[in-house]
Amino acid sequence: MQTIGKCLRSSSALLTERLSLTLREAMVESEILLQNAIGKNRTYLSTWPEKILNTAQQDFFQKILQRRLNGEPIAHIIGTKDFWDFTLKVTKATLIPRSDTELIVETALQISEKQQITKILDMGTGSGAIAIALARKLTKAEIHASDNSSKALEVAKQNGTVLADNKIVFYESDWFKEITETGFDIILSNPPYISTYDKDISPEVACHEPKTALFSTDNGLSDIKKIAAEAAGFLNHDGWLLLEHGYRQAEDVAKIMSVSGFTEITTALDIQGHQRVTYGKKK
Repeated sequence: MQTIGKCLRSSSALLTERLSLTLREAMVESEILLQNAIGKNRTYLSTWPEKILNTAQQDFFQKILQRRLNGEPIAHIIGTKDFWDFTLKVTKATLIPRSDTELIVETALQISEKQQITKILDMGTGSGAIAIALARKLTKAEIHASDNSSKALEVAKQNGTVLADNKIVFYESDWFKEITETGFDIILSNPPYISTYDKDISPEVACHEPKTALFSTDNGLSDIKKIAAEAAGFLNHDGWLLLEHGYRQAEDVAKIMSVSGFTEITTALDIQGHQRVTYGKKK
């Protein structure tokens, strides 16, 4: 019979070997999977390493471990992902939120400290991560969110109900096509920005996350151009457009925003020091 400690050691060794994770990364993932398999928290695992797992627990753990060894993202296996200060439901229909995307939330909050923000639109909301984070922080603001995927929008609405008191207005829309509201103080988006020719993207991402949320034509800039071209018409005077992008796209995005009528264009760096969010004010 396997104990908690033996399961963690053997599975972390396999994850290190098969997925080229560091030992620390592998142990963290093993703990997450085992917590999911036996319904206990991390404290329980560390407190009871000699606890013997029953057959059903062992079988379930081996099943989900194999899924991870096959390259399936851990967020899809357990069905959740931590973002900001909450835990989101995620499915194969939604992009898995990354910690880098918290930068666009932080940038919007910084703007809100300098001017009154009463109405925000999050485009391509996916799981609803950005919209929910802003709804929880800017409790007096009106938060709107859109996505062109009905399946992703269903997940976002579920998350919004649980995590944001059902305060977010959702739209199924291909960018601005079905957006009837105007007068936004901030429009922001983490759009598809990976080039369809990018060979550096990991198989774990390319094979398991929705391609429409990842890839964009025109060197990854097609959707950014679409948003920037129309955003000014939906913004208030002195409204802001915030766009997440690839770490080598900042210069191109700044030019696109300038051509589209934005000023005071600035790029913010993520926690790795990469250029990640470019934003500007409507003239």
